Amino acid sequence: MRMIPSRPARLRMFAGMLAVLAVWTLSAAVPHSEAALGPEDAWAPGTQWVSLRMGTARSGEGNAPDAGFGAGIGYSRMLTKYLPKFSIGGYVHVENLGSLGNATEYSIPVTLELARHMRWTKEIRPYLGIGGGAYYRKYYRTGDDSGTFEPGFYLLAGGNAPIYRSGGRGLDLGF
Repeated sequence: MRMIPSRPARLRMFAGMLAVLAVWTLSAAVPHSEAALGPEDAWAPGTQWVSLRMGTARSGEGNAPDAGFGAGIGYSRMLTKYLPKFSIGGYVHVENLGSLGNATEYSIPVTLELARHMRWTKEIRPYLGIGGGAYYRKYYRTGDDSGTFEPGFYLLAGGNAPIYRSGGRGLDLGF
């Protein structure tokens, strides 16, 4: 039996994606100049970043419930002279992978990732990367609740753009 998301669930997923797109678009409209950005390069070797992430999350299992919401925090650092266009980072997320009735599936990944940053223009810096770590999976209110740690790996693609000297916006896609 294949589960198809209900209409309200599809509308919530669409509204969430629309909200993320709106935030990205509005932040792109914020005027910035060389003076606002300052002389520092946010991608210079040794630069450190703290990232806040949010978006949709879904289990890749067959018959998985509707997509849910995820959020996380992380730290990354641009590597030094030996790998100057690479960053390494650690991230922790909490993801509601979906709900069906009262039952909910959660995931808490604790991961490391390595990303290669490229320079298209001064305003846009795309990146590609890989990551992996431990994923705590919790099945809650199922009648047979359980939790396990599993290894996991992912591919990462995204882009960053500065808004002002010590801040920017980004878009991440993980597979």
